Amino acid sequence: MKNQDLSIVELVSKRNKIVYTICGLLVLLTALSFARYFLNFSILYLLILLIPFFALMYWMIQVTEDIKDKIIS
Repeated sequence: MKNQDLSIVELVSKRNKIVYTICGLLVLLTALSFARYFLNFSILYLLILLIPFFALMYWMIQVTEDIKDKIIS
């Protein structure tokens, strides 16, 4: 039973990472489209938008890993 629970947890973790990535990309594309229309678009604005995006992605994946570790133990 423990092995079956572990595989379910791993599947949920992988699914969450995929969902977070897709949602994050949609948010990034939306932000880029607004930036293109409302700002004088340049590489600096791209970096300003990308850094929080990757920080948020890293944080969401870490939270998922922490939940997985708590469920296993």
